[in-house]
Amino acid sequence: MESICKLKDIYKALYEFEAAFHEQFGITLNEGIVICMLSNGPMKAGDICAECSLSTSRLSKVLGALEQKGSIVRTMGKNDRRTIYVELTQAGVEKKSVMSPEKV
Repeated sequence: MESICKLKDIYKALYEFEAAFHEQFGITLNEGIVICMLSNGPMKAGDICAECSLSTSRLSKVLGALEQKGSIVRTMGKNDRRTIYVELTQAGVEKKSVMSPEKV
């Protein structure tokens, strides 16, 4: 039972970190994670789901929010229109540069 109490402390610390992150950068932690993942270049939406363990519906909401903020752009695959590619816009690149480790 003691491990559950320690887990509560981890959840509380993560919650507090996410709140401070949102206040400082104006994006959620999931949005920040996706921006960091895309800093190496465009990715398939399905690969993003697999790497950060988000459901497709949750990722869709995160990508929608990032798209509204002008940080990403989504495009359909040329050979397979069911494949969605996601990449950073210039605003997304700038957001990533602001989220340097010493500022978090």
